[in-house]
This record gives sequence, structure tokens and C-alpha cells, in this order.
Amino acid sequence: MKKIFVIAFLIFTFFSSAFAQDSTSITIHLPQTEDWKVKNVGMSYLPSVLIGEHIYINFYKKDSTKNSWFGKIHNTISGYYFFSFDRKVGFNALVLPNDEIEISFDEDAKPTFLKGKTAKENQITYNWDSEYFSSYREWVKEDSTIFISKLDSMTKKVLFDYENEIKDFTPNTIFDTFFRTELIVEQLRAFDFYVYNRNEYLKRKDIYKKMPLEFYEAKPKLEMVVNKDYLYSSEYISYLFRQLRDENCRENEYEKINNATSFCTYQHIKTLDESKLKEYLILNILNGMLSSWSQDENKSAIIYEDFKTSYPNNENIEALEQKIALQKRFAKGQDAPTFSLKNKDGKQISLADLKGKYVLIDFWATWCGPCLSEVPYSKELEEEFANEDIEFVYICMRDTKKRWEKHLIKENPTGIQLFADQTESKELSKKYNIKGIPSYMLVDKQGKIITQKIRPSYNGKDILENLFK
Repeated sequence: MKKIFVIAFLIFTFFSSAFAQDSTSITIHLPQTEDWKVKNVGMSYLPSVLIGEHIYINFYKKDSTKNSWFGKIHNTISGYYFFSFDRKVGFNALVLPNDEIEISFDEDAKPTFLKGKTAKENQITYNWDSEYFSSYREWVKEDSTIFISKLDSMTKKVLFDYENEIKDFTPNTIFDTFFRTELIVEQLRAFDFYVYNRNEYLKRKDIYKKMPLEFYEAKPKLEMVVNKDYLYSSEYISYLFRQLRDENCRENEYEKINNATSFCTYQHIKTLDESKLKEYLILNILNGMLSSWSQDENKSAIIYEDFKTSYPNNENIEALEQKIALQKRFAKGQDAPTFSLKNKDGKQISLADLKGKYVLIDFWATWCGPCLSEVPYSKELEEEFANEDIEFVYICMRDTKKRWEKHLIKENPTGIQLFADQTESKELSKKYNIKGIPSYMLVDKQGKIITQKIRPSYNGKDILENLFK
């Protein structure tokens, strides 16, 4: 394709009693050229709070002689969807029931909205966030004060352009609110992007090093949108939770975040009036506390029981119960899953071979930036606890053996270095419940789990000091 980039836009459809069915049809026309021959067009559902799996819907061709693709969402789940064409071009769309949407793409990947209840609104906003991101990603070289100034100017321009485009018509209220709200969300994402990438650009050892307090004070604030018909993006729910947490349960940006701050935020949210937004916020907290960094099963159990009582018909109950079961499976004192992998010399090493010693397992990959950023902290732990009965095991997974071997030659890392091929990586991901890397597990001398909630740069030193004191 002549241009490969992400196109993001909003598609809104609204319920009408004139329609008996609860479905939305979407037709996408692609150019009839060799460059635009694609094998797959599909979309996956991005819920306000992701608990289980994405819902994926495949499009199909009605006429094999035309490059037009058709998809239908039955019993539509309203929300954010991601559409993709062979992973070459993609766009986000917010979809509600009962509409007929039709979009045509030209050879430069520019869409024209031919049909849809908010086609006009979509046309003027379809690519604003991709252009927004392309701009602020270049500003990590700038000082934080300059970054804030440039981001503010760009945000005002986006808003000015939008308001200039809608001056001759009144956009749908929900569409308008969503656009303005997501513009603030994108600003907040820009602040987060800057912190991580600025530190990386400056080659700071601590890529999560905090900025001056004035930087955080310049962040915009989200409003609580309480509307039963509103469609909340997952980013909005996440950032609103963080805002409520920081306003009610933290002294400042430098105060550490833990389950106590999450539980405090939950207690505050419980006092809010009942709404779909309140339900999503509590679900977001519960999902976070049941994730890999949860340190307090009792608090998550309290929230879960309250949630199940308050929202017995929530469609995520079953998925939450599965997460709770996983939490119990990987609780302290449970048998650690086994592994048996080869080192660079072809020797097979298993977890059982290491019994009698504590073992800190690090799952990583050569292409994973956050994984590599942890390396200096891991080396410090190896050096500080060199005289203790502990082995540091590094398992490279979801990678190629060639890249791994090249990394070993270049970096000459210490510890036990093992490689998992594609099949072994899938097995490890399932056995150790690895959703993303880096991921860790600390195992005792008997092969029992101590914790998965350990990270060299965050709490690794504290945990190991307590272990060997």
C-alpha cells in the first residue's frame, strides 16, 4: 500500500425504535488495485474495561470480483472496535446498534464516509489522533516546559479546527462529548509518553524517573461523564480512575501506589451515585487488583463480593471468577510451574535442578524495551546477593534464537540464560499466566511460589533483603 499508517476515527450509531433488529451492518470498499489486495478484514471489540478476550468479527466478500467487504454485528455490544486490513491499515471505531455504515478508501488510505448516521462528524475527525500522536512523539527531545507549551498549542489547534468544521451544523451530543473527552485523554497519554521516552532519550538508568512536580500539575482534568447512553473508552476509565485516586488517596505524584491506594479509591467511588460509569470504575479497580501486581487477596475479595452483590448481572462475573482462581493458583506457597529449557551450550536445565536454592525467574525478550531497562537493576541484585543461596534465571521467550545468541555475545550477561522456542514460549505463557513481558516469579528452596509481584527496578531489593535478613 502506498501509505501504511493507523487511521483512527469515531463511528457512532444510535438506537431507533423504528428498527426491530439489534444489529449494525458495515461495508468497507477498498481500491481495485494490486496494492490493495487483502486476505482479511476484521474487527475486534475493545470494551470499556478489558477482563476477558476481545470479540473478533471477520468480514467477508459478497462479490469476489469486487474489493468490498461486509460485516455485521448481531446483538451489538456498543463500544470501541478496532478494524484491520491484513494488519496493514487499521482504524478504531465506536459502534452502537442499528445503523448501516459504508466507508470507501482511496489508494492513499483516506476514507470517505458514504453512509452512517454520523458520517459528517466522522469525516471531519477520522485522523485527528494519529496526527496528534505523530506530533507529540517527536517532542521527547524538548525540555518539559517546552513540551507542555507545544502540547497545549496543538490541543487548542485541534479543538479550533473541529469547532470551525461544525459551525454550520450541530453535531450529535454524544459524539461531541466523546470527541472533546477523548482529546483530553490523548493529552494525558502524551504526558505519560513523554515521561517514559524522555528518560529513555536521556539514557537515564531509571526510565520511570519522575518529572518536576510542575509537570504533573500541568495535566488537564477529566470530567465525570454520567450518561447511560455514553460509550466509555477504556483509556477514559483508566485515566479517570487515576485522577480520582490521585485527588483522594495520594499526597502527591511521588507517593507510591499500592493496593492501599486502590482500596482507598474504591471506598471513594462507592460513595458516588449509581451509574454505568460507577460500575465501570469499580470493575476497573477490581480488574487491576486481580492482575499480576495484586498484593492483597483480602481486599480484592472484599471488592469482588461487593461488586457481585451490587451488579449480579454484569457480564464479567464469570471472567472475574476465573481471575480469582488464577490468583489462588499462583498464591504464595503453591507449587511453582516447572520448566526444562536449554542454555546456550545446549544443556537442559529445569526448575527441579535448582531445588535447594531460591530462584528469581525473569521472562524477557531481546526486542522488549522495558525488559532491557530492567537489566541494570537485575545486575545490581546479582551482585548484592552473590553470597546468598539464590539463582537468577533469565528465560528469553517470544523471540528468535539467533537474536538471543547475538545478545549473549554482545552483552555477556551473567546468571542462568535459557531460551524458549515458539512452542515452549506458548507453554510457558500458559503455565505461568504470562500476559506480557517482562514477567517474574520468585521461588523458594522447595520449589514453592513466593511471589510473582516482584520487579528488580521496583521492589526487588526490598523483597530479597527481607528474604535474607
